[in-house]
Amino acid sequence: MLFYEKCSYIFAKKELKTLILVFFGVASISILDVLSFGLIVPVFQVILFNEIPNFYFFKINNFDMDINFKIIILFTFLLIFLIKNILIIYFTYFSIKSLQNMSGKISSRLFNLFLTQDYIIYLKNSSDNYLQKITTDVGNVNNFFNGLLNLIIESIFLIEIEILLFFSNIKLF
Repeated sequence: MLFYEKCSYIFAKKELKTLILVFFGVASISILDVLSFGLIVPVFQVILFNEIPNFYFFKINNFDMDINFKIIILFTFLLIFLIKNILIIYFTYFSIKSLQNMSGKISSRLFNLFLTQDYIIYLKNSSDNYLQKITTDVGNVNNFFNGLLNLIIESIFLIEIEILLFFSNIKLF
């Protein structure tokens, strides 16, 4: 809870909601990514070898695979990849734009905070110190949230790949 309190101190409520939306959007993109990767082998097994893959949670027997069925499966597969890539582009743009807007608002709030301080405080500190806090420290916050976003993306992707491998090769376990 300490992390959320620190974030709520830095960000406004609207910015926190946007940040949470970015995290959930990226998590859903990760799910679509694993789904599209997991469909590669079954789709090509149907198209190239004329056999329906056996999944351990359901089986299809006596199914006629004509050329129309293969075309429908191929176009569905391509549509899933197209939708996934469009969503990846959109959420990447949205997350970058959101983090840039947040860092700009934080810089503006910090600058306004420095402007409202007493003149005696300015005499005690150098102007380089204020400039560093506005530019470098805000950039560090932006880099932290970019790194955290990438860590969450990669962790979710790794867990989903492990789940996919578990269900696709359940005989090993």
